Amino acid sequence: AQASYSGGRDGKLGIQINAKDHTHPQVPALSIAQAQLNIDGRLHDMQLNATAQTHNQTAYRLRATGGLIQHNDNPAWRGRVQQLTASGPLDAELTHAADLLISTQHLSIGPARLTVRDTQIDALRITWQRQQSFETSGRFTHWVIASSGIEGEPKLSLNGYWSARATHTLDAHLHIERSQGDLHRPTPTGRVAMGLDTLQLDARVQSNRLRLNAAVQGRHVGSLKAQLQAMLELPEASAPQTWRLAPEQSWSGQLSGKQPALEWLNPFLSLNLRDNIRVGGQADIQLRLAGTPRTPQLTGTIQAQALRLAWVEQGLRLDNGTLHATVAPGANGHTELILHQLTFSGQSRVIPQDRRIQSALAAINAQSPAGTLSAQGRIDLRTLEGLRSEEHTSELKSLTNL
Repeated sequence: AQASYSGGRDGKLGIQINAKDHTHPQVPALSIAQAQLNIDGRLHDMQLNATAQTHNQTAYRLRATGGLIQHNDNPAWRGRVQQLTASGPLDAELTHAADLLISTQHLSIGPARLTVRDTQIDALRITWQRQQSFETSGRFTHWVIASSGIEGEPKLSLNGYWSARATHTLDAHLHIERSQGDLHRPTPTGRVAMGLDTLQLDARVQSNRLRLNAAVQGRHVGSLKAQLQAMLELPEASAPQTWRLAPEQSWSGQLSGKQPALEWLNPFLSLNLRDNIRVGGQADIQLRLAGTPRTPQLTGTIQAQALRLAWVEQGLRLDNGTLHATVAPGANGHTELILHQLTFSGQSRVIPQDRRIQSALAAINAQSPAGTLSAQGRIDLRTLEGLRSEEHTSELKSLTNL
């Protein structure tokens, strides 16, 4: 490091600092391979240039002008950030100069405009006062969360805005909604779109009380709506302090969904499942949440008709399915899925190599062409284990191939 200062308010100031191989104790991604800081000018009018490169090859560059002032009886630096860039995964750049005020007791940035990858962030403001408050607000456009993989097809992008003020209580508002694009998955015959029309999230916090609404709607996915009301808290013992759901405070919520055609799920299953599992039918879900985050209580109904399930690898196909189930607290306090009715029927679909077996199956199917499966019981949703089987009958004869 080198420094020179000729004295007085108008004395010339020069500082040069070089750093190398600095390891951040908590965030390895911020460990610096090399960095340089140069300050030239006077105390009240200086130019600052800084460059840095992390061990993961992310490069940062900062250029700012400003000077020292008194702010609320504390020395502070006030100026404008002229340039700020970050390469690598962040791929961020400040596109317009932003005001900056910094001291040991206060920090304020903005309004600022920057890009992070393809996302445009506007009207960004951040204000922090030591042991008093933190505030931020801004809006963003074209936040790309998925690409269609089709040339000329718009990417699935979100727009939104936010504002928050945290003191001993929290007040905030976050709104996110789909602006364009869809989710796509490849299939043997091309690509399939989810058919999204609406993708929206709106969360409001007023004096620590959270109200959240979310909605998904599309021509293939049907509709799904969720609501949640809960209290937030800032635990004194947490380090660093972060807001969380108050575990002992009551909460409430609802989830409702109507799926007119479950076939849309098939292309979006994981790669292993996609080659072996096929589902179809219609479903209606109505669930309610109560209790507390520590001891949640979930109740509701799940209905489905015209269900179809195929397990290609095992050659199993079930058709004409009906499901009637409820969700409710069990005797042990755990949430249970109660199967009141689960039935399937269908015909034999085995195509064996042995002709004698083919002939035998043909004779069996001629006498009783359709087999059935029905099941009733309870499943502990916490452990995913069956509690007791009230009834289980199986008359499936060779429903074992597509």
